[in-house]
Amino acid sequence: MDLVALLLGLLCFGAAVLLAVAAAWFRWGRSRAARWWAAREPVEQRGYGQAATEALALWLLPYGAQLLAFAGLVALLWTVPWSREHLAEPALWTVVIAEVVLGLVLMVVVRARTVLPIWSYPGWLRPQRGADRERLRAIMRQRRRA
Repeated sequence: MDLVALLLGLLCFGAAVLLAVAAAWFRWGRSRAARWWAAREPVEQRGYGQAATEALALWLLPYGAQLLAFAGLVALLWTVPWSREHLAEPALWTVVIAEVVLGLVLMVVVRARTVLPIWSYPGWLRPQRGADRERLRAIMRQRRRA
């Protein structure tokens, strides 16, 4: 048994659990501390930093938890002697590459958005972000006419 891989796998799983708990707390927590990432000002006055915190709390944190859990699984599988031969299989590396591609797509999607897709917000924030999106559309229509 490879103790370094075992420790690495356990650390990855521990970090994944912490990130998943933080993501769940940000999504379903009711305290002001749990909702620090939600913008309170109108979308016209909001800066880039606030949109980034919403993307961090709603998309990137859960993805980070998933990625660390997957890395922990691979490290734990490495500790089992009979699985070492199978870790070099193309199917495993296809899954690893798909995970990385998913992360890159996710980064591109949330990179420069003022309002994320409505379905990604928790229920308590959807009406406000729907109104924000409509205000942004109205502003864009006015700019096109001018």
